[in-house]
Amino acid sequence: MNRIFDKTTCWNIFDHTDTPEPLWELQRQGKHREARQAAVRLTLRHPLRMLPVIVNCLRCGRS
Repeated sequence: MNRIFDKTTCWNIFDHTDTPEPLWELQRQGKHREARQAAVRLTLRHPLRMLPVIVNCLRCGRS
């Protein structure tokens, strides 16, 4: 789970929200655990919007 929701994936998930600034701030403050939890919650809440983002991040990570 940590590999899927790494820092880069969290940033990309946050980019696809309506108000990413508070979520980006978690990452900037070093609150990576909280940011990861927020990314998981967003994915569960909006799976059709977030799953393609995760798949693209995983695809880029393997290259």
